[in-house]
Amino acid sequence: MRREKLDELKDYILRIGDIIAEAEFEHDVKESKRPQFTIHDTTTNTITYAPINHAIDGLQAGKINPNIDNLISKSSAENSEIQKEELEFMRIPKNVTKRQDGRYMWREQINNTQHILYSRKGENLPDFSKRKTAYEAEQLGRTRAQPRLAISRKSNILSDLCWKYYYRYKEGKTKNAADYAGAIRNHLEVLNKAITEYTKNDIIDFYNSMKSGQKLCHQILRLVFEDALENDLIKKNIMLNVKNPTKKSKKGSWFIPKHQKLIWENRHMSGMAHEIEFYLLTGARREEAFNTTIDFDRCFARIDGTKTETAIRSVKISERFRDVIKSNWSKMFKAHEDTLTKTFNDYLEKLKIKIKGKAIHALRHSFGSNCYYLEVPLEQCKYMMGHSSIKITSDIYQTIDPTYTKEDITSIYGDFLPEF
Repeated sequence: MRREKLDELKDYILRIGDIIAEAEFEHDVKESKRPQFTIHDTTTNTITYAPINHAIDGLQAGKINPNIDNLISKSSAENSEIQKEELEFMRIPKNVTKRQDGRYMWREQINNTQHILYSRKGENLPDFSKRKTAYEAEQLGRTRAQPRLAISRKSNILSDLCWKYYYRYKEGKTKNAADYAGAIRNHLEVLNKAITEYTKNDIIDFYNSMKSGQKLCHQILRLVFEDALENDLIKKNIMLNVKNPTKKSKKGSWFIPKHQKLIWENRHMSGMAHEIEFYLLTGARREEAFNTTIDFDRCFARIDGTKTETAIRSVKISERFRDVIKSNWSKMFKAHEDTLTKTFNDYLEKLKIKIKGKAIHALRHSFGSNCYYLEVPLEQCKYMMGHSSIKITSDIYQTIDPTYTKEDITSIYGDFLPEF
C-alpha cells in the first residue's frame, strides 16, 4: 500500500512539469522562486520545501517520510486548493531554458550526473524516460560537458592520455573544447592499448578506418605523443612519421538554374520562404543565419561566422530584398537548425528535386556558383562566403557549366540581386 502511495506521489511531482512547460521563461528568476514541493515529515511533524529533483532523490533513497494522505488525496477539496495554490506559485527555474525551436530544456546535476530533458508545451517535464547523455546535450542544447572521467594518473593507455590532454589544455579554456571532447569520445576511445604498443602502421590503419574526423584526431594524437615524449612515457615519437590525413576536396552539390527557379517561384509553399531567400542571396552557412544582423540603412547583412577567422563578413543585399525582410526579420530563424533542414528537405520532396549531400548547404553552393555566372570577382566572392582561401571558393563552391549564362540567373531573381 505504501509503495502505491509513493508511486502516486512521484507522479504528482512529475505533473509539476506541466507548469514549467507552460510558464513564461525569464532569465532573472530568483532562487527563491524555483519550483518547491511540500514534504510533511511525520517523524518530526515539520513541513519543509524542496526542489523537485531533491524530492525525487529523497523518495528513491527512502530518506523522506511524507504524509501522503494529507498531500495528494484526490477526495480532499481542501487539499486540491492547496495543490492549486502551489502550482500557481511555480515559475521557470534557473535550470530550465527555452530553446529557439520552442522546446523547453531541463537540466539538473543529480548524483554527479547531469540529466538533460526536453519538452514542448503540454508535455510532462521532467520525463525521466527521455534522459540524454551530457555529450548529446552539448550537441543539441550546448550545455555543460559531462563530469570528468576517473582516470588514473599512472595510466599510459592512449585513450586515457587523450582525455588527460583534453582536461589539461582544452576543457573550459577554448571555444572548440566540445569538438575535441567529441573527437576523443567518438573516435579515439577505441585506442585502448598502452601508448608504447602502438606503431606508425597502427595509427595509419586507424585513420583509414575512419569515415570522418581524421584531421582533428591527428592533431590530438600528435600533441599527446609529444607530451608523452617529454614525460618519458615513450622513447620515440612515431607521429613524426605519420602524415596529416587529408581528404581530396570534392566539388559541392548545387541547384542548377532550372531547380533554382522552381525553388524560388514556389518558396511561399515551403513554410520558410524568407529563410530560403536569405540563404540563396547571402551564401550564409546554415548556423550563421542565427548570428546575423541586418543594416537596413546601408543594405548589408552582417554575418558573424565562427568557422574561420574570415567568417565574419558583410554581404551586400538589394533594396528589394531589404524591404521584404524588414518587416519579417524578427520572425525569421526562430526554429531550430535541424527543424529548418527537415522543413527544406520536405519542400524538395514536394518539388521532386533530388540533391546529393546536405540540401540546405547546397543553397550556399548555389550562391557561390551564381557569383561566377554573375561575373563577381573571385576575391569578392571569397570574402562574401567567408572562405580562408580562393582555392576553396573556386575548387569546391563554384560549379562552372558553359551552358549557363548570366541571364539564366538574373531572370530568376530579378531585382532581388544587388549590384556587386
